[in-house]
Parts: sequence; C-alpha cells; structure tokens
Amino acid sequence: MTQGQKLSTQHTQIVLDGLRSGMTDAEVVRASGVSLSTVKRLKKTHGLHTNLTLDKAREPGIEYVTNRARQYGMTVQPAPAGARYDLLIKDQRVVVRTLTPNADGEFRYRLPNAARNMDGMPYFAGGAFDADVVALACLPEQGRTPQAYLFDSASFPTSVKFGEHDVYYAHRERWGIFLPAAIQRSA
Repeated sequence: MTQGQKLSTQHTQIVLDGLRSGMTDAEVVRASGVSLSTVKRLKKTHGLHTNLTLDKAREPGIEYVTNRARQYGMTVQPAPAGARYDLLIKDQRVVVRTLTPNADGEFRYRLPNAARNMDGMPYFAGGAFDADVVALACLPEQGRTPQAYLFDSASFPTSVKFGEHDVYYAHRERWGIFLPAAIQRSA
C-alpha cells in the first residue's frame, strides 16, 4: 500500500487476523503490506496489544551483537539486574535496539523526545542513554545478513534510517568503537 491510500477491508482483516494469531507487528507489516503506523493504529482502535514484551523483542539483537563482539575476541557480559543498558563489551556499557525492516525494506529508529526507560525514569533526546555505546541491530528477513550499527551514545542522532545507500555507512559493523581512543585515531 502507498501512503495516503484508503485502507481496504481486506487489508484491515489481514492485520487484525495476524495480530490475533500472535504475529509481531513487524510480521504483520510484511504479511499485509501496510505501514507500521497503520498496524499500531489498528491495534489501538481494536484494543489489541503487542505480542512481544520489550525484552523478548530485543533478545535477537542482543544475541547478534554478543556473538559478533565475541567473534572479534571481545569480552561480553550481560548487564546486571536493574541496569539501564544491555551488555558490557570490553567494560563499555552498551544499549542494544533490535530493528526489523519496514514494508519498504528499510530500517528506522527514532528516539522519542521524552520517553521512559524500563525503570520508569525519563530520558531525553541528546542525553538518551545511560551507556557508552548504542548498537542498532538490523535483522533482515531470513536469508539476508544481519548488521549492527554502532554509535557513541553522546553523539547518537535522534532519528536514523538505514537502507541501500544510507548516510550512516561509517557506523556499520564499527567494532573499532571498542578500541581505546588513541588506537582509533591511528587506525
């Protein structure tokens, strides 16, 4: 479906059936061809809830980032209970966000201007994470290669979009971010 097109009864039924059968929002987007915002609007209108908890939705991304870091010989530890980050990689606190492609095959992440973390504490764009590194794990459909985009949390943009020719290419699989600053500059 293209933006501005009226949602057909058939598309609406596909979305609702998918949500009621336990599909995730991303799976419904792929199956129905409607946007994520349409899926969320229909969920709200029909009193339906997300089928994955936040932790469950993040697990595949955390697993991917953990495995890739270990492939590079880095020490990886899960965050302690109650921490506002997901992993410790080489003693740096890492927040992981898992992204799946939208209907156009692009990955997007937007940092809300004001949101609440899992402890209910507010955080704001510009000072977004209680971590050193933000890892966006882009997990495409089966058969395609996942990728991680790694950002210094202090300079993390408030909105990112990854696609065929994205402007964030320099951050793709940027595992050198875990090297000491002096080594990064000489590399």
